[in-house]
This record gives sequence, structure tokens and C-alpha cells, in this order.
Amino acid sequence: NEGQATFITPMNFGDATNTGVEVDIMKYFKWFGIKANYTYTHSSITTNKRKREGTEVVTVYQTRPLYGQAAHVANLSFLFNFPKYGVEAQLSGSYTGKRLSEISNWFDNDIWEAGYVELDASVEKSFRSGLSIFAKASNLLDSPVVRFINPNSLTESLKDYPKYDGAVIERQEWHDIALVVGIRFSL
Repeated sequence: NEGQATFITPMNFGDATNTGVEVDIMKYFKWFGIKANYTYTHSSITTNKRKREGTEVVTVYQTRPLYGQAAHVANLSFLFNFPKYGVEAQLSGSYTGKRLSEISNWFDNDIWEAGYVELDASVEKSFRSGLSIFAKASNLLDSPVVRFINPNSLTESLKDYPKYDGAVIERQEWHDIALVVGIRFSL
């Protein structure tokens, strides 16, 4: 009998593998620049999980990526710089691939976060007096965060629940567009 109490504590689970490659490029063409970055990471760890077999609960082993580690992350920024006019601007897009959001004690029951795209923009106008005005907008696409559980024996009976690529959606939320406008003064 496990009772109703839930305890969350950090734990070391053994040896993990984490390898990858990153490419970063930045190039200006007079007033216009491009900055691109791509990271591929392969991570894995094998941990024990619980699994129901009839009326028994047995321990099995399952290999998974490290918590929060997306295999693919990419960024692309378009940079605009007009020093003669004191104007700088940037339009940035980023992609974060599917990643593990919560680790379950049960076999094939982890919660994943779907890959998503974000788009941000900023502009700043500086004056000779040291005064600057700026605006920054984040999450212009208002991309949702989708958390899901891959199909497994525990979810196969959930026919009427919303799905994401065949997986059961655990949560879907939007964080809205954020806009910051300000004035800055430098001595």
C-alpha cells in the first residue's frame, strides 16, 4: 500500500550518455545580418520502471532521453543595424524539438512536450542625448505548449480524450504574446 502522499526528490539514476554537435553562424552584409544556430543532442539513460502484468507489478528497464533534453534546437535571427540613424532591429525564430517533460514511474507513461516554434521581434531607436526608446515582442505566434502521453496500455481506453499524433494530450496551454515598450537613458 503506497498511501496518498507524494514525495518528490532529486535522484541519481546511473550512467547517462549525452553527445551532440552545434553549428553557429553569424554574418553581416552592411546593415543586414543573419545569425543561425543549430544543435543536435543525443542523450539516453536506462532506468527501472513499474509495469502491470496481470495482477502483479513487475520492474522492467526502459531507455529514454534525459529530462528536458530536445534532440533538435534551431534559431534563426535577421539583424538590422542602421548606426547613422541610431536604429537596431531583430526578428528571431526558434524551434525546440520534442522533449521529456515529466518522468513517470510506470513503463511507457512519461509525459512529453511537443516541439514548438517561437517568433520574437525587437526594435530600438537611440538618440545622441543618451535616450533610447525600444519595443520587444515575444511569442508572436502564440504557440501552444502541448504535453502528451504516448499510446500505451494505460491510455488505450481513453478514446474520447483529445489526441496529438495519436497520443493523449495531458495539457495544452497558451502563454500569449508579450509586449514590452520602454525608455532607457545612458549617461
